Amino acid sequence: MKKDERLRGYHDEQLETLPWEEKKRVMENQLQRAVMIAVEEAPAMREKFKQAGMGPTDIRSLEDLQSLAITPKAQMRQIQQASPPFGGFLGVDLNKLRRIYTSPGAIFDPEGHQADYWRLQGVFFNTGFRPGDRVLNTFSYHLTPGGLMCDEALSGIGCTVVPGGIGNTETQVQLMEELKLTGYVGVPSFLQAIIERAEEDGK
Repeated sequence: MKKDERLRGYHDEQLETLPWEEKKRVMENQLQRAVMIAVEEAPAMREKFKQAGMGPTDIRSLEDLQSLAITPKAQMRQIQQASPPFGGFLGVDLNKLRRIYTSPGAIFDPEGHQADYWRLQGVFFNTGFRPGDRVLNTFSYHLTPGGLMCDEALSGIGCTVVPGGIGNTETQVQLMEELKLTGYVGVPSFLQAIIERAEEDGK
């Protein structure tokens, strides 16, 4: 498939072709619903709004988000340790989660059962991945969310995923060659390492 062909089309044509004001209205409706549920179900979110002197109905627009303080990642670990496992930010029963990851810094990340939970299908489609692509996914599948996040999004748009994970450049080169892979997901430095290994092997 040529590069220009990969950049044609839409993942969600109806949403992506909306005029900005209509799209903004859709996003703000979703935002208002999410905020209402978060404040009702997650104690830490209620406390954040209380500290800000606000209620959920005070967040009506995208611009209103600027009124809320950001919780730094380092602080999130302290919050989770004080009230394990999610520091009061989880809005559903723990048993309703599909997966629980631990990110660098030992922070727990929940994953629900919704399709395209991480909203990455559109991201991959709009960067050129298409149904029928065979993709090497070199993000880790161990503990952290990266590998499965990308895997499920790519599968969702019709790609075949090879779960390469991290390390073992010799095997990664072999996979690329024998399976005629058409896509790569991972950090640029590891792709460079794979390329250098392929050159060393005379590929």
